[in-house]
Amino acid sequence: AELPDQVLRSGKPFGVVWSYNMGFCFCYYSDDEGRTWHRSRNEVHATINRGLEGGYMMDEPMVAETADGRLLMLANTSLGRLFRSYSEDGGETWLEAEPTDLVQRRSPLNLKRIPGTPDLLVIWNQVSNWEQLCGLFRHRLSCAVSSDHGQTWKHHKNLESFDDVCKLEPEPLSYWVTGGAIPPLNRDRYHRAPGAMKKDHPSCLFHDGKAIIAYGVNNLGAQQVIEKTYAMDYEEVARKNGFQRSAQHGNPGVSKSKWYEGFNRVQIAPLEWLYQEANQSLQVSDFSM
Repeated sequence: AELPDQVLRSGKPFGVVWSYNMGFCFCYYSDDEGRTWHRSRNEVHATINRGLEGGYMMDEPMVAETADGRLLMLANTSLGRLFRSYSEDGGETWLEAEPTDLVQRRSPLNLKRIPGTPDLLVIWNQVSNWEQLCGLFRHRLSCAVSSDHGQTWKHHKNLESFDDVCKLEPEPLSYWVTGGAIPPLNRDRYHRAPGAMKKDHPSCLFHDGKAIIAYGVNNLGAQQVIEKTYAMDYEEVARKNGFQRSAQHGNPGVSKSKWYEGFNRVQIAPLEWLYQEANQSLQVSDFSM
């Protein structure tokens, strides 16, 4: 159905759906190899205390089939956690969404079944409330494995991160706001900074016993922090981190943050690496092409 030119809430127009927590998840499914598609009969969204403390948006869902034949949907929220929902009828209906213990604040994720196993792999931006308030909302791209159809997750590790923290403990559900992209001031902990503030939009496929993971790399963060607090040359930092010059490069009327374009990175890791414990983990770049 076509949306009206102007969407109303309480009789007043608005245009940014996520600002009003009006994002819902549903799916289309096909029973004839993609010839025709059917919309799921219901939508799901995030809540606190089953809606008694508010309803909130779920966004950018991913779906994978579990080993017991159900479908698992994971989606991001603004409540500090990924939420999940299950379908027991092939996507026709979805059960009430519930929070996982995967810590996150609104960014795309990827969910896959690991070939030859009953296990699921999730790749997502793991971030604490304090970090995202400070502007570190997508500096840590993490992965974890579930062997119980998405109920619990283990083998947390980072694909890329400014620090070595591989698993964040969930906080009580609450609505999180976020700040701009600011490089970390604590460079003892975040010892890989400065670098890309955003490692996001992951995708994954499997081949020959390896996980092939691609994601975007973007945004060096506030120019002033790099030049004045870090006392580093912004252009040299961009070059060392693989950023390419954009058409705006050298334009004195444009911020230096616009002088460089983001790029995509592909990393390859043996499947065994996914099952290593956090204290045994390596940066996936050790396996990169």
